[in-house]
Amino acid sequence: RVWVALVQDDDIRVPFGKAHDHAREIVESHEALKILTNSLTKFKDDTELLCLMLTALASLSVRNEYCQEVVDGGGLQFIHDILLNHRQKADLVTKSLTLIKVLAGNDKVKSD
Repeated sequence: RVWVALVQDDDIRVPFGKAHDHAREIVESHEALKILTNSLTKFKDDTELLCLMLTALASLSVRNEYCQEVVDGGGLQFIHDILLNHRQKADLVTKSLTLIKVLAGNDKVKSD
């Protein structure tokens, strides 16, 4: 939740927020995408935690190479499995589709 909060650009007092810079720092300095994609399979039975991790992945995947890193780490395959096996869990499906939309910003990911 902290990572997601740090990349929300909601401070109306400044003309340009630093959400993108914060996301880049979190990903590059703390290996956030690797940690989150590895955690998806580790906590696959905890729906609430999966929703949080999918939200964090969507918030942090702000560059093409980050989208590719999520796919290379197995994130897209995991989302595919969620959509096949957990269709009845609306929150989880919604978060999965949101992440797919974010990842589809990368042309190579679209073809995968």
